[in-house]
Amino acid sequence: MANPPITVLLFEDDDSQALLTREALEQAGCQVDVCRNGRDGLARMFTRDYQVYLVDIKLPDINGVELLRRITAVKPGAVVIVVTGHGDETAAVEAMKLGAYDYIVKSPSMGHLAALPFVIREGSDRSQMKHEREALRTEVWEHARLLEERNAELRRLHRDLKLLARLRSDLLSLLNHDLQEPLNRLKEDLKQKYGEEAVHPSMEELERQIEGIRELVRIGTGRIDLAKRFLDPALLIQQITQLVRPGLEPKQVQIVMVVPSSATAIFADPDKVGHSLRMMIAFAAAKMEGAGRIMLRWEPGATESSCSVLFEAQGNSLSPSALSGRGNGSASDWPDGELSLSIGRRLIELHDGTVWSNGMTGRSGAFGFTLPNRTMQQAFGEYMRQGIELARQEQRGFSIIAFLVKGLPQLRETYGAQAVDGLLASVEKRLNDMVRQRSGDQIIRGPNGEMAVILAQVGRVGSLVIADRTRRMLESQPWLVGTAQASIGFHAAMATYPEEASTPEAMLRLVEERMTPPAATPSPKPAEAKDDHKKKILVADDEPEILEELNQCLSKQGYHVLTAKDGQEALDIALRERPQLILLDVLMPVLDGYACLRKLNASLGRGAIPVIVLTSRDYMKDLFALEGVEDYLIKPFNPEDLIQRVELVLKRRSTKAA
Repeated sequence: MANPPITVLLFEDDDSQALLTREALEQAGCQVDVCRNGRDGLARMFTRDYQVYLVDIKLPDINGVELLRRITAVKPGAVVIVVTGHGDETAAVEAMKLGAYDYIVKSPSMGHLAALPFVIREGSDRSQMKHEREALRTEVWEHARLLEERNAELRRLHRDLKLLARLRSDLLSLLNHDLQEPLNRLKEDLKQKYGEEAVHPSMEELERQIEGIRELVRIGTGRIDLAKRFLDPALLIQQITQLVRPGLEPKQVQIVMVVPSSATAIFADPDKVGHSLRMMIAFAAAKMEGAGRIMLRWEPGATESSCSVLFEAQGNSLSPSALSGRGNGSASDWPDGELSLSIGRRLIELHDGTVWSNGMTGRSGAFGFTLPNRTMQQAFGEYMRQGIELARQEQRGFSIIAFLVKGLPQLRETYGAQAVDGLLASVEKRLNDMVRQRSGDQIIRGPNGEMAVILAQVGRVGSLVIADRTRRMLESQPWLVGTAQASIGFHAAMATYPEEASTPEAMLRLVEERMTPPAATPSPKPAEAKDDHKKKILVADDEPEILEELNQCLSKQGYHVLTAKDGQEALDIALRERPQLILLDVLMPVLDGYACLRKLNASLGRGAIPVIVLTSRDYMKDLFALEGVEDYLIKPFNPEDLIQRVELVLKRRSTKAA
C-alpha cells in the first residue's frame, strides 16, 4: 500500500526556483502549495494544516528566521526546513537553535533538489512518530489513572473480604479450640453424674452437630476444593450402596439401585457427591422406625441427570416426625432442620446442582439432587473461566495441556474396551504422579480418553517444557493393556493464556483445534511428479542446524520448503516466489527479521503473506504483534508444536480467503 502524499507549504519568491522545487517534490509524492512572500504563507496556515513548511531564508517582506518564529508560535512542533544560499549558513544555524528541523543549502546546479524529498520524508516521519508517542503516552496515563481508581476500589473490597475471612476464621477457631475444653469438662461431669451409657448418645449427637457447623463454615470460607473428574454414576452408586448396606441390615432395611445402561459419565467430585448421597440414605433410614426399602434411582437426561432416594416403610412404620416433611416438590421442601442434609445440599450446590423433595406420605417419601451434564468441552470451559479469571487478577499465566493416546480406536478394537479403560486409568494415575500440582491445578480424564492437565500458574514457555517432558516420559515406559504389554504413543496439544488467547472462548476454540491429532504424513510422490501443487513455506534462519531441522520437519509433512540464511535473501525469495507462509528468525545478518518484515509489508502490503516469527526472546511477541505477525515460536520448540502452528495459520488464512 503506497504512502499518502506529504503536504508541503513552500515559501519561495523566485519563480524558477519555486517551479523546479515544486516539480521535484511532486515527483517524489508530495502535495505542494507555493507562496511568494511570508504574509501570504502565514495567511494560508490558518486555512489548511501542512505537514512540512519549506522556508527560504530570504523573502521580500519577512526574513526566514522571523518567519520560523511565527510559524512555531502558531503551530507548535511544526516541521520547518530552512532553505538557504551559500554564505547564509549562520542564519540557518540560528534557525536550528530556534526549532527548525533541518536546513539545506541551495546548489547552483539545483543538485539540492535530489536530497530535499528525503529530508522532507524523514522530517514528516519523525513528526508523526512524535505525535503517536505523545498520543500513546496520554492514553497510557489515562489507563494508569483508571487502573489506580480500580485498584483503590479493589483495596477497599479486599479489606472487607479480609474482615469477613477473619470473622469466619475466628468462628472456626471457636469451634475447634475454645469450645473443645468446656465440652470435654461437661462430658466428664455428665458421665460421673449419669453414667457413660446414658450420656454417650447425646454427646455423640452434639459433637456431630458441631462438626457439621465446622463443615458449613469451611464451605462458606471457600476452603473446600472440588476435585472434579468424569465418573461413572453406576460405579459411584454401587460403591455407596456397598458402603451403607452393613449399617442398614440390622434395621431390616433393604437397599437397591436402578441405573439404566444409557447413563453417561458425570463431571463431579466423587467424594463430595458420595457424601451427599450417604447423608440422604441415612436420613431416609432414620425416618423409618422398622423394616423398609430404599431405592437409589439414576435418571439421565439431555442437559441434567438426577439421583432419587425413594424409601418406603413396611406396614405403617414411617416415623411421625417424618410426616412433617410433606411438600410440593420445590427446593424449599428440603429438610433444612437436618444439619447433615444441609451440608449435603451445599456440596451439591457447589457443583451447580439443585436439591428437591417430593414430600412424604404415611408410608413413603422421595428426595434427591440434580446435577448438570458436562461435556468435555464444557468441563474445559468451566476450568478455563475460573483459571483465566484468577490469572488475570494475579497477572500470571494459565495453560492447558491435553494428552491423547495415539490409535485409541484401534487399541479398543484389538484389546477390548475394558482393557483400554484400565490403560487410561493407569495413564491418569501416572500423570498425577508426574505433574507437580499446585493450587488450582487439575488433571481430568474425558469420556473418550482425553487427559487434560490444567496448569493454573504456568505460562507458555513452562507449559511447553512440561508437555514435551511428560510426553517423552509417558512414551518411555511399557504399558499393560489387559494382560498384554505394549508401547503406547501420545500426542500432546496445549493452549496458553495470555500469549495465545485472551478469553475463555478463544482458548477453548484453540484447545478444540489442537485436540485433533495431526493427519498422517502424506505418501511420497513419484520422483517425476511436480511440486507446483504443494504449499510453499519460506524458512529464514542464519543457524544451519535449525534451518536443516525445519526443512526436514516441514518437508515430511508434504510442504515445498524454501530456505534463506539472512534477511535480505529471505526478502528476495519472498518477493519472487510469493510463498503461502514465512517462518522468520529475528536475529539475522544483512537484514534482521524486523527490517525484512517492514520491507516486505511496504512492497506487498501489510499481512499479504502470513508470518510466524522464530525468536528466543519471549518479549519479542509484543513488538511483532504491531507488524501483523500471525504467530510466533520461542526457541527451542518441538516439531509437533511447529506443525500445529503452521497448519493453524494456513487454515486461518485459507478460511479468510474463502
